[in-house]
Amino acid sequence: MVKSSLLQHRDALKGLSCHGSGWVLLSAFCLSICYLFAHHADTSSFILSILGAVTGHAALMGHDSDKSDKLSCWLAWVTLFLGGFLVYWNMPDGLVLSICLCGCVCWLSGWRLALRCFGPLLLMLVLAWHQEYLFMTMSLPMSRICAAFAGWLLQVFGVKVVVERATLLVGAKLVAVTAACSGVELFEASLLLCWFVVRRHALPVWMRVAHYMMLFPFVIVCNTLRLVGGILLYLRIGDAAFMEPWHSLFGYMVLVAVILLMLFTGWLLRGEGRWCRSRTCGSAGQPCPPIAQAQQ
Repeated sequence: MVKSSLLQHRDALKGLSCHGSGWVLLSAFCLSICYLFAHHADTSSFILSILGAVTGHAALMGHDSDKSDKLSCWLAWVTLFLGGFLVYWNMPDGLVLSICLCGCVCWLSGWRLALRCFGPLLLMLVLAWHQEYLFMTMSLPMSRICAAFAGWLLQVFGVKVVVERATLLVGAKLVAVTAACSGVELFEASLLLCWFVVRRHALPVWMRVAHYMMLFPFVIVCNTLRLVGGILLYLRIGDAAFMEPWHSLFGYMVLVAVILLMLFTGWLLRGEGRWCRSRTCGSAGQPCPPIAQAQQ
């Protein structure tokens, strides 16, 4: 009787710690959204904040919350003191707040869940608040990569083109692959949409990571094809190829193409995962459980 009472008390503590960590992440998400509205942020910042919220929810759902032990309590206090100390170093407010909230999760649910929630907190409170730095960092290399690949493909189609960094000289027309045409905004939008695509397939963790990392080369390839299609259309109809509705139409086509490629590669990886598991279980002479059950 006493044992069953202790077990019920322990389960109540587990639920309280899990709910407490969930309230911490929910508070971070609400704070991030309010900050973005107050500073009139663009759509990409909201997308990064929502991505942090859904990844944080996945971290909570995939963790069997346990009561924080002594090590987690010590680490929580160290993390909180570190966050307070970073204030005097003029660190970004979002980074300091992420570290402090991570310490709260560590105290409530243990250091393992705190590590899993630190990435979502950084997405909501650092990357979403300073999305312009991510945009400027990625736009220039993506513009040059897409311009180089587009120039090579146009030469394959027999079009005389000169590539100079992020510009293409097609006849007498100078086409500049600017930051808006680099594919960064499409990449940021695809981060959220393709997260649900990756979660849709019941794959092992390492396969999910590999699948999600395929997003960047897919965006590069599809955006390069968009540039090639726009320049070939320009040779037919002139400057109207770079205006509406063609500009938006090509952008939506790139987004749909990236999602379809992610769905297709997920289907291939899922078949590969079944094949690997069948060989492993077959060699041991045991029946293979379903993928979702094996992942748990």
